[in-house]
Amino acid sequence: MKSIFLISSLTGTLILNPISASAGTITHYNIDFDAPTHSVGSAPSTGTGSDQVSRVVFGTPTVEASFAGTPSQSLDFEAATSTYEQIELNMGQGYDNYQLSFDFYSENLAGSDYAFTMLADTPSVRNLSFHGSSGIRYWGGVDGVMSGGSFSNDTSYNILLDYDLIGEQVSIWLDGGLLGSNTFTTSGDDIESFRFALSPWRANAGLDHALDVDLDNILVTSRTAESTSVPEPGTFLLLLFGLSGLVAVRRKTG
Repeated sequence: MKSIFLISSLTGTLILNPISASAGTITHYNIDFDAPTHSVGSAPSTGTGSDQVSRVVFGTPTVEASFAGTPSQSLDFEAATSTYEQIELNMGQGYDNYQLSFDFYSENLAGSDYAFTMLADTPSVRNLSFHGSSGIRYWGGVDGVMSGGSFSNDTSYNILLDYDLIGEQVSIWLDGGLLGSNTFTTSGDDIESFRFALSPWRANAGLDHALDVDLDNILVTSRTAESTSVPEPGTFLLLLFGLSGLVAVRRKTG
């Protein structure tokens, strides 16, 4: 693991590690489920590439030819043949911040016995859930529950989660609007993996042939220098120049 020391001042940002020649954004994953990496009618491609899923944990999520009525390939989770479907993205990259965004669309999820959930493993689980009964909820374990309101069927959403591991906070954005922020503590010192899952919230829930969830445009990045701007879904702005003469030094791992 490398250590990078960043100094921010009125004159800009100086990177003392010569391996990182310029400040910016590191992309860990950029998955749009498009060809040729992913094939319609098949399981998502798995491997170590930034455009691949690390593994399929449960069920048979399948790449389909559309997303929310658009000709964009996406990953389809359904409850017609299995009550659990889940994929995983390996992390543990050693950064002190992560930004995760994705597009989400559902048919007959709201009002159902199921929930579509993004889980961050720290290794304790912190998750954001589109819950069939309770709407949008963030569960932070000992950090408590944050309610983000409701969601609708047959509607596409863009979700952004901005994790600050040093400040121990996560901010959650929905279609460019801030849902809220919550504390984000880790039982380790990193996020070990991200998982996306469709599963029942009600005990003994049966198969649901009418329920579908589509996932697309997963983007996982880290900022390599402090940003004074608020991150926007799909775009993470980095300001290289400080606004005061104060000098700030922090340790960055990566």
